[in-house]
Amino acid sequence: MNTFTGIIDKVGEAEQFTTQDGRPFTRRRVVIKTVEEYPQSMEVTLSNDLATSFNGQVGQQVTAYIKFKTHPNKDNTALFNDIQAWRIDY
Repeated sequence: MNTFTGIIDKVGEAEQFTTQDGRPFTRRRVVIKTVEEYPQSMEVTLSNDLATSFNGQVGQQVTAYIKFKTHPNKDNTALFNDIQAWRIDY
C-alpha cells in the first residue's frame, strides 16, 4: 500500500465528464505537500464519490492512500502517468 502524509496546498474544482460508454464521471485534482525534511508537492486525482465528497481545506494535514496508473494514447506512442487517491484521511 502506498501512502503519504502532507498538507493540502491546492484543491481544484470538481470536473464532470461523460465516459465513452455514456457513464458520468467526476474528477478533482488536489496538490498535497509532503511532511518531511525536504517537502515535495504531489498532485493526486480523486474520482467519482471521493471527488464529490471531498471537503479537505488548504492547510489541512491529510494522509493519502494512492495507486499509480498509466494510460497510453490512442496509437500507443506515449504514456501518461496519473497518481490516483483511493482514500484520504483527515
